[in-house]
Amino acid sequence: MSKGYIKLAVLFLLLFYNIVEAQISEKDRIINILNKSEAFYNNTKAYSLDSRYRLYVNHTSNEIKEEYTGVTIKQDDNVYNRIATTEMIGIGKSLIKIDNKNKRIKVFRYNTSSNEMSTIKDFKNYLQYFTIVKLTENQSQWICTLETGKISMVPFSKVVLYLKKSNYQIERQDLFYLTKYKTRIVKGVPNYEMPRLVVSFSNFKNKVEDKNCFDKSSYIKVKGGKIYPSKKYASYTIVD
Repeated sequence: MSKGYIKLAVLFLLLFYNIVEAQISEKDRIINILNKSEAFYNNTKAYSLDSRYRLYVNHTSNEIKEEYTGVTIKQDDNVYNRIATTEMIGIGKSLIKIDNKNKRIKVFRYNTSSNEMSTIKDFKNYLQYFTIVKLTENQSQWICTLETGKISMVPFSKVVLYLKKSNYQIERQDLFYLTKYKTRIVKGVPNYEMPRLVVSFSNFKNKVEDKNCFDKSSYIKVKGGKIYPSKKYASYTIVD
């Protein structure tokens, strides 16, 4: 083998090594940022925030298929979360799900160590399935971009997280779905596309103004070991 080919091979290996090192560095930095974000929410004993959900018909369109709002309230280990017409309330050892549209209430066992309403832990757990990771920034935000291949263990081909630099609070999530859904009807024919969900968070407050949302008796009552809806939800059905 000529010296020219050897030099070319060495240069290629060095370039490949630098690319791998850069990827590892980017991934480690993103993990560090997500760890700090998780610590921010865990260490903040009480807070409330508003959320806005916009589902676009595909990855690039500005046409909104669905739009709804939400609220998240935390007090110690208790969490109240509303998205559109569905409420999830984690109180003590109970997780109460209220479907206001269909007037149904379901009660689960609540595990605060694996809070299903936490997205940070989900992204950290799924990070291994993202083949491309990229960390950029603007004046006030860290921007974490995670991408998968065409086949993935996660339901998204790409996730973009915007975190506030000053305290690592999540300000926005862009989720690019990997599966096609019926997004609209075009000339009488269903159109199947891969939608994009943009979730924005605002109005963050380090306090809980309405602590009544953690009053378990306002949702359900237990009598003789059986669960019944409270007076407020008298017309609702308890489901298994």
